[in-house]
Amino acid sequence: MPDWKKVALYGGVAVGTYFVARAIMDRKKDGPPAIGGGDAGGGGGGGGVGGPGWSGIVPNGKGIFIYDLDDAKPKGSGTPEKMADKLEWLNMDWVMVQTHRIENGQLKHTDTKAKRDSYIAAIREKGIAVGMWGWPEPDMSEEFTEVALDMIAEHNPAGYMVNAEAPWRFAANAGPKASNMMQAIKDALGNRGLGFTSFGGGPPFIPGFPWDEFAEYADFGCPQIYDMGNQYAENYPSKAMAHWGELFDNNIPAWTCGESKTPAAMISIQNRTPLTHLGACWWSYRSALLSNARAEVVRDYQLSFGTVA
Repeated sequence: MPDWKKVALYGGVAVGTYFVARAIMDRKKDGPPAIGGGDAGGGGGGGGVGGPGWSGIVPNGKGIFIYDLDDAKPKGSGTPEKMADKLEWLNMDWVMVQTHRIENGQLKHTDTKAKRDSYIAAIREKGIAVGMWGWPEPDMSEEFTEVALDMIAEHNPAGYMVNAEAPWRFAANAGPKASNMMQAIKDALGNRGLGFTSFGGGPPFIPGFPWDEFAEYADFGCPQIYDMGNQYAENYPSKAMAHWGELFDNNIPAWTCGESKTPAAMISIQNRTPLTHLGACWWSYRSALLSNARAEVVRDYQLSFGTVA
């Protein structure tokens, strides 16, 4: 594990100040986010496929998860161009688009291929890299894997993220199923990155979960460091990153911008999370639409190594 004192020193951490440790383009910040499907203000994205947002195995910069490509308020008011404008305003370098999920024993596609094509094209036009993610469950892991491989072939994403949680705990044959699924997806991706996202606390807090099998073929981790009830110890984010550091060399924290967090609480947990790779992300785009103040926290966050005191 890194020597955190040296990491913090390298990052030039100062009280109340963020320092940008990676050369990214200047961002315009001249307008509120478009809540409810309106037009967004100007912004600046990162890289598309092969660009700086996700040019290698591990994504760089700021990312956000998208549940539904028609996420807007009121529902159905979105367009590909409006979503792309909002993502640009949020200063996103990359996004993760949900492709499919297992729900109540059924395989469900999140969107149609035509919708995915139009939204992905608009997002990439902004210079934002597009990855994909899905929610598997052990009882239908093979069916999930087949669709994941189809999505990778159809849309050429920059990478793929597997989000596995409670259904995998203490499930029969969960380990072999997880390993087979991850190996197949990684084989399909080739030199593109495969990520894994799950419980932020990591193995010490979540027994009975096939951590090692999910990590075996994944290239990077994405611990969900939420503290939804704002009740965990001050060092929870650093412990979470340390626990995940035992699984992966590269970890990208995921924070929430949901209604359980005030802007101040968002800033606090972000500041207390030590970065070991210059990447971070949020759940989710849908949540970011609900509050201008929380959206501005996402937009204004700048990456730096270490923590902010």
